[in-house]
Amino acid sequence: MRYANLALTKDFSLIPSADRHTLDTFHSELLWANSFEDNLHGVLSVVYWGNYAGSDPKKGPNGFALARTKWMVDGKSGRPKPSMSTLEIAIRNGRTHLKEGRLDQALKALMDIPYLGMSFASKVLMFLDPRQAVIYDSKIGEKITRLAQLDSTWGSRVVNVGLGYTRSKGNAYTSWCKFCIDKAAELNAKGATWSEAKGVRRDWRAVDVERSIFALN
Repeated sequence: MRYANLALTKDFSLIPSADRHTLDTFHSELLWANSFEDNLHGVLSVVYWGNYAGSDPKKGPNGFALARTKWMVDGKSGRPKPSMSTLEIAIRNGRTHLKEGRLDQALKALMDIPYLGMSFASKVLMFLDPRQAVIYDSKIGEKITRLAQLDSTWGSRVVNVGLGYTRSKGNAYTSWCKFCIDKAAELNAKGATWSEAKGVRRDWRAVDVERSIFALN
């Protein structure tokens, strides 16, 4: 299966077994590459990874990861696939806004890609720059909602990830990212590190804070 000259299955064997740092580096290099084909490969791989990682480990992959990735290639239920120009413009604009610190506009740009939505647009942003961008999907949203029930200051970060971009989603995403950025800075200032696979110690990034919060019950 190909989209233009892109082999969709390229390097997907990496997804199930790689440690976080390897996955982050793999996707970041593709998404920042000068080749649009590599950028597109990166987006498709993020979509595959996000659905594969979200499958029930007791049941194993349910096939949805590949099915959802195919939506990006073939369209869904008779609807047209995203045009190459739509994809290229969205990726380019998302990267530009992210580099200039406009997290809300970066999210908006990537949500212009059909079938991506807030959940997967934020995943692409996270892989583009895990030091300042984090994920906001339905599971993270549920966690933030529970935190808001305990602490009203979290209320502005509560949004529904469904449907299209809104200003409230952009503001909530920016606030969530900045919370994680600030916590990472505090931890690094104290000399704290976290342990990667095989005992490798690493400094904290925004995404590491997000992952640690998500891991809590």
